[in-house]
Amino acid sequence: MSKSLRALLGAPLMLSALPAFAQDAPPHADEIVISAHRLIEEAIQRVRETPGGSDVVPSEDFEHRQAVSLRDVLAYSPGVYSQPRFGQEVRISIRGSGISRGYHMRGLTLLQDGVPINLADDNGDFQELDPSFLQHVEVFRGANALRFGASTLGGAVNGVTPTGRSAKGITLRLDGGSFDTLRGFASAGFADARGDAYLAIAGDRSNGDRAHARRRAFRFAGNAGIRLAEGVETRFYASVQAIDQELPGALTYAVATTRPETGSFAGDQHRNIDSIRVQNRTSFTFGNGGLDVGAFLNSKKLYHPIYQVVDQNSLDWGSYARFEQDFGAFGVVAGITARFGSVDSKRYVNVNGKRGARTFGADQQARTIDGYAEGRITPLPGLTLIAGAIYTSGVRRQDQILPAAISGRARFEQVSPKLGLLYEPAKDVQVYANFSRSHELPGFIELAQIASFVPLDAQRAWTIEAGARGKLGRVRFDISVYRADLRGELLQYTV
Repeated sequence: MSKSLRALLGAPLMLSALPAFAQDAPPHADEIVISAHRLIEEAIQRVRETPGGSDVVPSEDFEHRQAVSLRDVLAYSPGVYSQPRFGQEVRISIRGSGISRGYHMRGLTLLQDGVPINLADDNGDFQELDPSFLQHVEVFRGANALRFGASTLGGAVNGVTPTGRSAKGITLRLDGGSFDTLRGFASAGFADARGDAYLAIAGDRSNGDRAHARRRAFRFAGNAGIRLAEGVETRFYASVQAIDQELPGALTYAVATTRPETGSFAGDQHRNIDSIRVQNRTSFTFGNGGLDVGAFLNSKKLYHPIYQVVDQNSLDWGSYARFEQDFGAFGVVAGITARFGSVDSKRYVNVNGKRGARTFGADQQARTIDGYAEGRITPLPGLTLIAGAIYTSGVRRQDQILPAAISGRARFEQVSPKLGLLYEPAKDVQVYANFSRSHELPGFIELAQIASFVPLDAQRAWTIEAGARGKLGRVRFDISVYRADLRGELLQYTV
């Protein structure tokens, strides 16, 4: 049983910790009030306009328990399969996405505040999002995630962080529990008419419920927004992570049912991640919508002793633009996201968790560009028709140095359309159906699983979905039925 301690202090203490935007504000500027509740309601409204499986998980659903990973956040999200693996590492699959992969992430687009966290080749790690820093989480399953530029079978998970306007004041929290678990969190938020700022730090440690399962983690997240003019705001984000996770390994069925606390010390296996991420979003608000433009940069180091020592340094960068406007009976969402990345990939003989002789070395380059658009029209009261499409252009290149000098390159061009229908037969009740195509470009884990570069094709799928959601009396429901026909499924193999 964990114990929580929370303290909320007033804004006066904030003045000594954060810059005072008011010094540059107009003398009679009106205060802007944006609450977390309002932002969550706006997210729920986007769900109501989606002809398929989607939902919003507010922080109130998980902040009063010890939420270690996204598994604790998405445990009750319909259609999301989430199970912990080791420590904060979690395996998440939506509609069968990435089922051939028991590690890292594939088949989903992971975003923070609408900006993709995935590397340029679409690989990534779910522990990049810590529940402590989230105001709410948006889950758009399958092609319903087109509004985020996601083309994957599983869809998108978007973690939204607080700002100085939605989380004013100081918050302190301390959690403790079994297995020497200790988690600390502190945040501070401040806002005035000109701008706002939010800073948060979190520390986490636990010895785990198995041998060789110790974890240590430190995280920082912050953002600052400045109101440039009426309807124009720019916001800068920064996050830092240092994660040290021991891996206890897999167990046989007999050992798992008799001695589940057993762990493996062979090779001193770890997954250690150090990453720094910065991004910007500038918003232009006009009419019933607006335009967001921005850029992002992510530097990541992975030190991962397993069967060999995987040692990777990656740098990913990109930019995006997203336009959204509601004209009443007609609405449109359109955007483009460009991601570029390079990975210095090395492998070594694992000598008790240390680097031995070098066995592999390569320079890996990736480029992924997504362009998308979706329109909706309401020809009759209660009936909305939706049509959209996403185009993806991608390049994967590997220049191998060891064990032999070999270069490989793969190029991809994919288009996936979407049609949907949304009908409201009664207040608080919606029924929907959609027919869509999805595509997933292979990452370097699929293209170069051992050493040789194999130019695989993209995974494709046609999916049909029907369902209903809403409220009848005191009963809330969210039901979806779907069928996906996959072609070119990305599987693990050995060459």
